[in-house]
Amino acid sequence: MSEILRYVKGQDPDRDAWLTNFFTENHLSYETFPDMVASPEQLKFIVHLEAEQIYYPCSDELFSAIIEKRADTVLTSAYIGIWTRLEKLVHEVITDPFKQRYLLSLLTIKYNHDTSHKVQLPGRIEKRLLGIFTTISEIDRPLAFERERENKRVATFLQSEMFEKAYNSPEGLEINPTTTLTDIDLQLHLLRLRRLLLLSSVRPIWRQDTPPDGAYIRTVMNTPLETPEWQWLCNWVQDVIAGRRRPCILWVGGRSGEIVFDLAILRILMKIGIKVILAVKQDFYYHRVSFVDILEDPPWTTCSRIRTLSAIPRSPKISCCATLTATTGCWLFPTAPASPLTRC
Repeated sequence: MSEILRYVKGQDPDRDAWLTNFFTENHLSYETFPDMVASPEQLKFIVHLEAEQIYYPCSDELFSAIIEKRADTVLTSAYIGIWTRLEKLVHEVITDPFKQRYLLSLLTIKYNHDTSHKVQLPGRIEKRLLGIFTTISEIDRPLAFERERENKRVATFLQSEMFEKAYNSPEGLEINPTTTLTDIDLQLHLLRLRRLLLLSSVRPIWRQDTPPDGAYIRTVMNTPLETPEWQWLCNWVQDVIAGRRRPCILWVGGRSGEIVFDLAILRILMKIGIKVILAVKQDFYYHRVSFVDILEDPPWTTCSRIRTLSAIPRSPKISCCATLTATTGCWLFPTAPASPLTRC
């Protein structure tokens, strides 16, 4: 951690005031928003902080630049990217000329107000503006048609004969005279996981009407995956099967298209006996999977075998997650504590 984390209050009143302004403007101050922000005790339970260390949801470099009032360049660039995405969204989703102009005018006012002091984090501003957009437009799932189409493309691909042949190919299995059936079983699980993980990075599968050809798919599937993260996953799965690790994992859902591969991966983990908690966005954020998508997007109901569903209460301190169980195939939405990163 950088030295800026070890911030000592009481030495410079102006700097202390600017730090307090940073936390209040970004809705991170427990004293100002006690119903939305984790208390200091809750934060210490979740995040390990040493003496005089403070927590903030951004990089050390960005936080240092904001506190020292030299973040104009990096923040302005990020702010411009936010407005570019938002303006494109309004033009794509809102067809009525009057409402489109009204929304753009309102969002411009809010955008100029929030970015004027160069203290608000880009992610906070974008979340706030998207919340205004979805509320005023009365559209719960903007870009729903495009996201559902991407999910359907991947679902169709996973049911294709080309995928089945490449996915079930024994290529890559390492069998010798000393290999046991237990070893083969573990290799099968890891081989399938690796192939699905590699395919989840091939964007043309969900962005194009026609997926890549079979030769390319086989090449991608059989590409070696040698990263520390993959090695950790292999060791973890092996330890779970051997009973040395708890069979539970938190999986953060990705974007549309990619999420269908996530569900296929989670189904393998569930077959092993692992309890999976799938976390998704609570509100709309472009192509990221949100809570409403779970309820209304057809590929979810067909891929996830939903039998029972209990809606999660709408609360700033409740995170959206689903527990998948292999025995019942149910989605359960428990009331779990939210992250210390609060809603804007």
